[in-house]
Amino acid sequence: MLRKLMKYEIKATARIIIPMQLALLIFSIINRLINPFSSLEKANSFNLQVFINAMSIFIYFALIVGVIAITLVIVIQRFYKNLLGDEGYLMFTLPVKVNQHLLSKLITAVFWMIVSGLSLIFSVLIISCRSGLSTELAELYKALKNMFGTTGLIGIGLYILIALTHGILVIYSSISLGHQVNNHKIIASFAAFCILYLITQIILAILLLLLAWSYGFLEIGAADLQFEPAMLYKILLPVSIVLILLGIGHFLLNNYVLKHRLNLE
Repeated sequence: MLRKLMKYEIKATARIIIPMQLALLIFSIINRLINPFSSLEKANSFNLQVFINAMSIFIYFALIVGVIAITLVIVIQRFYKNLLGDEGYLMFTLPVKVNQHLLSKLITAVFWMIVSGLSLIFSVLIISCRSGLSTELAELYKALKNMFGTTGLIGIGLYILIALTHGILVIYSSISLGHQVNNHKIIASFAAFCILYLITQIILAILLLLLAWSYGFLEIGAADLQFEPAMLYKILLPVSIVLILLGIGHFLLNNYVLKHRLNLE
């Protein structure tokens, strides 16, 4: 059943997200062909060509912001509308457990966030494409691999995935808690997000201070502190564990609210 929910969720969200990403990639190709950045650097006075190039750059950056904003809005809207809005009356009549509803929303949200991030990276690569770029990227990867190692690069990728998942769950928790208020649910959800975000930052700040103290980083001057891959593991691993535990807490909180404290509009 979870697979069917995810299939429906991806299909419903793809109709909006994919066209925006395609528009970004197409405009990246157009900008690569006309090369407005170089044209503006060489321009001596304002004319029609300069105006067109400036508008091309403006539209490109507007599409970047649009892809990020629309993906985030869709993630929020699907959770809010499907589970806490009018559609919730239908969704919760299905023979599906609450945690499956949550998992389908969460996995789909993480999926689209990753896809959107990759499309942004790909668009930048299209615009910056030039002779020798592949060699430069290969050298960059080699340098990162030498610095962090293969395990370190995988660890960084997993940390980003964990942090992204935790962030989405914080948003879900904020909406669920804000929906417990009878009036001004949006304002209450925003206030809940600010509080949950602040609590998370305090916990991470305390954790980082404890790690710095336990590993003796506080006793080493900033000028004498030298980066080593082992330092990255010592920091990312406990931080990742804390984010996983917090994420599990948010998931259980959402599951409880939707199961026992559901307050549909």
